[in-house]
Amino acid sequence: TPSFWKLVNMERIASSAALVAPFLGSNIFYFASGCYIWQLKKHLGMWTMLAGVVSTIFHTVQAVGDFSLAEGLFYLDHGIALTAILCFFKTCGLPKTRTWIFGIAGLVLLAAPVNIDLYVVFHGMWHLLSAATAAVWVMDAPSLSTK
Repeated sequence: TPSFWKLVNMERIASSAALVAPFLGSNIFYFASGCYIWQLKKHLGMWTMLAGVVSTIFHTVQAVGDFSLAEGLFYLDHGIALTAILCFFKTCGLPKTRTWIFGIAGLVLLAAPVNIDLYVVFHGMWHLLSAATAAVWVMDAPSLSTK
């Protein structure tokens, strides 16, 4: 992976269920958001839930599996996420201000250079904020809004 976007090696904390379980559990936000979005725009809900499935698999391997396999899954995870974002842009249009606020806050947490203990916290918060960003984006799309 590029030096500015390194895959975090979680080997040191792999045996700590107190850190790993909540980290992996934070992917539940993609499923909750995806279920909500599914009601408004089925294919966007599917992309959100798919991102959750791939993220869960990737982070499980990252946390307790083979690091070289995790690196391959790292790219798959990013590919699914970027494809989903493009689908959201195509369907919902340019995000409104509150969507940008959620998204940028999440990106700050995602890119923050932190130690491994904070990584699991910050990245779990990224899962929450990126899933919320997806839901807010759909809510703010004029043609999809339930308002």
